[in-house]
Amino acid sequence: MKLRNIRPDSIKSFIDSIKSELVQDNHLTDDKLRNEYIKWLRSLTTKYHLTLTLRKGVTEKDAINSLKEFIHRINLKIYNKRYSRDWINSIKGVAVMEDTIEMETVHFHLMIINDLYLPSKDQFRDKISKAINSEALAIQEFHLQEYYRSEEYSLEKYLTKVFESGSLQDAKDRIAAFGIDGIYFGDGRQLSRFDGSAWKLPKKLSAR
Repeated sequence: MKLRNIRPDSIKSFIDSIKSELVQDNHLTDDKLRNEYIKWLRSLTTKYHLTLTLRKGVTEKDAINSLKEFIHRINLKIYNKRYSRDWINSIKGVAVMEDTIEMETVHFHLMIINDLYLPSKDQFRDKISKAINSEALAIQEFHLQEYYRSEEYSLEKYLTKVFESGSLQDAKDRIAAFGIDGIYFGDGRQLSRFDGSAWKLPKKLSAR
């Protein structure tokens, strides 16, 4: 096919795809296993990046329980009666747990996968505010962003920095998929319970 016969929008899409690949490669590291995690996280159709911070001194166990309860509550607010033991009717994504040294606790980053029923950013922020407004939860603050990629910043690289000072087990202890079946840090169960989902952790990442 002659170049002059190619539609301008097709050329633009082709150039954009090349730029996207170059941007992704710019954010890879010297750690091959970490790069596999980065690529896996990039493969998700992420819509939102949500950060949850906990009150000072909250134990890791209580923090995880608060996260589980938060996910349950936000599912009720988004899906209402559709929220049931049905894989479709729940938010899905990946959670990363990090230390908050100055607060003697942890905090969470959630990559939330795009979904037909996900509300707009403003509506979602309102639902989150209502979901965490409870003494039963140890969540103190939250920050919601729409997901984006750029040449200067890679969320996936940032969230895999545990590999800079830890092992594969450390990563398993800090990275978990979540959905209707819940969320499990530390033992890898969360990576095998989502049979049929395209975004589960590839098996080749389960060992060095």
